[in-house]
Amino acid sequence: MKKQNLNFGNIAKSIFVFVLLSIFAQNTSCQNNNIKVTFITGTKTSFDYERAINPVSSGLVSLKVYNKNTNNNFTSKGVRMSGEYRRYLTKKTETLSGFYLAPNFSIGKHEVEYSKTTGSGLGLGLLFASIDIIADGDLDNPLYLRTPETITGEANITAQTLGLKIGYQKKWNSFTMDFGINLTKNAIAGHSKGLKLSDGSYQKFNSDLVGNQPESYFGIGFAF
Repeated sequence: MKKQNLNFGNIAKSIFVFVLLSIFAQNTSCQNNNIKVTFITGTKTSFDYERAINPVSSGLVSLKVYNKNTNNNFTSKGVRMSGEYRRYLTKKTETLSGFYLAPNFSIGKHEVEYSKTTGSGLGLGLLFASIDIIADGDLDNPLYLRTPETITGEANITAQTLGLKIGYQKKWNSFTMDFGINLTKNAIAGHSKGLKLSDGSYQKFNSDLVGNQPESYFGIGFAF
């Protein structure tokens, strides 16, 4: 479990600085910009700004919103900053268009809650029926109601992701369309055992916060 505590923070900061320097070190007369909204699997939305570095590469920074989502008894939401470097694979004179590979990172805060109710509902009271037989033979109600128990947990966490996007972006005059898949490695600072629950046990976080999970995306934007 300790392997999940990778030092993503320093890696993310290094990549972020590299992307920003690469973007703003270019000749302003060759600027080519793209602002867009990207929809990502898992109820995530990203607000992006992309700027061409040269005809075959660009840098992109984003505000990534993890909308409230419930899965496997977890409910979570969060906000991250993200950045990526895109390398377009076809030689051309038009920027911000074509197939690309894009190493990327994100880091931010998440609110996580866990709630699971166990032992609720009706169960066949064979044991209780047996006791009744021995005691007074009363078998009027062989069913009994099990007492429900709710196990909970919550935490505010810092989560990071490193990924590699494989995608395609098409540009028609000022309109852009972007889609692809992002292969990600997710980790959390601390919480190596998982989320601590009210009964003293630990529950592993979902794969969108810890572990490997691919995510698909689709974005539309405006180039200027």
